[in-house]
Amino acid sequence: MDKKKLLFGILGVIWLIAIILRVKTFLVGRPLWHDECSVALSLLDRNMFDFLRPLEHFQCAPPIFMSLSKLLTYIFGLHEYTLRLIPLAASILSLPAFYFLSKEFLKSKWLILAVNFLFAINYQLIYYSQEFKQYSSDVLISILTLYFLLKTDLEKLNTKQTVTFGIIISLLPLMAFPTAFIIFPYILMQIFKYKKAIIKKMSLFLIPSFIIFTIYYVTVVAASHASQIDIGSYFWELGFLKLNPISWLKVFKINFDYFFMPNSMLLFILILFITGTIQTIKQKTNLSKLFLYTLLLTILASFFKFYPLIQRTSLYLIPILLLVISLPVDKINKTRKIYSAIMIILFAAYFSGYSVKYFADFFNHDVFIHEDPKTLMQIIKENYKSDEIVAYNIASDSEYIFYSRYYNFKPITDVKINTLENKKETCLNILNQLPKGRTYWFYYPFEYAKNPVIGFLKEWSRDKNVLLEKEIHNSYLLKLKL
Repeated sequence: MDKKKLLFGILGVIWLIAIILRVKTFLVGRPLWHDECSVALSLLDRNMFDFLRPLEHFQCAPPIFMSLSKLLTYIFGLHEYTLRLIPLAASILSLPAFYFLSKEFLKSKWLILAVNFLFAINYQLIYYSQEFKQYSSDVLISILTLYFLLKTDLEKLNTKQTVTFGIIISLLPLMAFPTAFIIFPYILMQIFKYKKAIIKKMSLFLIPSFIIFTIYYVTVVAASHASQIDIGSYFWELGFLKLNPISWLKVFKINFDYFFMPNSMLLFILILFITGTIQTIKQKTNLSKLFLYTLLLTILASFFKFYPLIQRTSLYLIPILLLVISLPVDKINKTRKIYSAIMIILFAAYFSGYSVKYFADFFNHDVFIHEDPKTLMQIIKENYKSDEIVAYNIASDSEYIFYSRYYNFKPITDVKINTLENKKETCLNILNQLPKGRTYWFYYPFEYAKNPVIGFLKEWSRDKNVLLEKEIHNSYLLKLKL
């Protein structure tokens, strides 16, 4: 067998492993958790052309992603598997897309295989292949955007091609928001390269983007951006850079620990990232410039609180970061023995956490299940009597609305326990004010990390007439008579 066939054979095995891991986690068919329910609510009462306005429950997702998801529900019905088809397909298609992108950036064929293996088994990329959120498609569309912008020179296009290309590019942020951080650097690179000679073509190219951005900004962004930051402040605030080095180091650690778990060697990855960034600057290729400008624009967007540089929202950076931190290994040679040895050791040590146990986790049925609002709602529906009251905590609002409609379950009376205070006295006071002489179902599948209330409900119910109590995957169901 020649070397070329061997390399493609290994690549095929890598992709096979990656697909098995993704399909296996997809087939678990876990219930939608809080974030997924919040996004899915927008699919209930809208048609596939009605996503150019803010989504329900302060959620944000690309309109084309939502429209295609709605289309799938027309075809296959509203089920967990249906909603996760796009993330699964995007995650699988990102495998060959990343391979072609990595070939443009790295030279060593064996390193390309190693990096593609790390991409294929990345925990977060596998996880988001089975979650009804846009982050998996963000990765795919961002890789494709990088690759095709790299291959496209605006100056060489005729007028018709320029307008067509402009329309396609204008639609990309409606498929994946982060592509804006790639497209803008590309525009600047073309202007810097051709200067006045490209002004006319650039104007034609930008007209579709200007029209679509203006419409989308007025109808969605302006209306939802402030509320997105406000409602997600406890999480998003971590992703907004500040003018101090501690903030930068904290954001760096949070993201790299998340992107490349199970690794946590901050010093190793810091050396690799700095060395890789310097070498990426020295390359001076169009792709290296796109990488660097995309990272720079992402940092600026974080600094000005436009887009958080935090974990899942920045998942699209994994392909870029993986290639940048692998570049020092691509530069090893026999004349630089000490440097080569250090870089190989750092790279190998940083990614040494991928063990048999790591792969075994993906075959654990419960590994990705955060909560189980579906089973709890099913129990209520099957045992509910017309004179009973269903009560749910404010954190479970999305789950209650989605799964009650999913099961076409309409209790005569429901009560939202409306408190965001993590104070026992406040929660107990609200519970004590519930009318006596009635039977209650307490539906608590989810609680905010900073505002846990299930413990207060358990404590409050100790001296009550408890008829049923269930706790499944962090979700709590209680039936009692007051």
